[in-house]
Amino acid sequence: MKNIRKLLSLLLVLVLAVGLVLGFTACTPDEEPDDEGDDKITYNVTVKDQYGAAVVGAKVQLYLDGVAPVGKEAATDGEGKASFSLKEGNYLVKLNGVPEGYELSTGVVAISGGEATVVVNKHPTYTVYVKDASGAPIKGAAVQICSLSGSCQLPKMTDDEGKIQSVLPSDGYKAKIVSAAGYVLPTENEGYINFDGETLTIVLEAAK
Repeated sequence: MKNIRKLLSLLLVLVLAVGLVLGFTACTPDEEPDDEGDDKITYNVTVKDQYGAAVVGAKVQLYLDGVAPVGKEAATDGEGKASFSLKEGNYLVKLNGVPEGYELSTGVVAISGGEATVVVNKHPTYTVYVKDASGAPIKGAAVQICSLSGSCQLPKMTDDEGKIQSVLPSDGYKAKIVSAAGYVLPTENEGYINFDGETLTIVLEAAK
């Protein structure tokens, strides 16, 4: 009988102890609910070139207060736009990359009213025409474009219009005919002719 009483007393103590623990847990404040998605707004960034055309594939990153990157980097779509769904804040836009043929902007742009536009410079297209004395295009001539500082591209072959084109940063350039079967190549200034603007026409005399 005594053993039964002791056992009941022990069970009562255990029940009380469990109740105290559960009661303490119930009184502990719960963590605030995760309402991360409840107050987000959409920020839109548009990337254009200096002519107003959309830039597709630019890599856009937002920074909170200009310090910490926020969210994932996004690439602009066919309209030159990238969108971010974030909590309201003071964000700055920075480009991490631009497609070939554009100059990467190193500055930052502030978002105002949920929108921002970043303008990047599109490199000009430099064109060389190779013609004979009659003005007819020469196809298959190898033409090399170099900067005035000496940095050169690999030679390109002229097409049916006697033309080659290269998209390059704005700078001073010169061109040289590396080969043109059946024609005399220029020799003055080592064969280089300076661009005057973005288009250059080179006239070759037929070999005798």
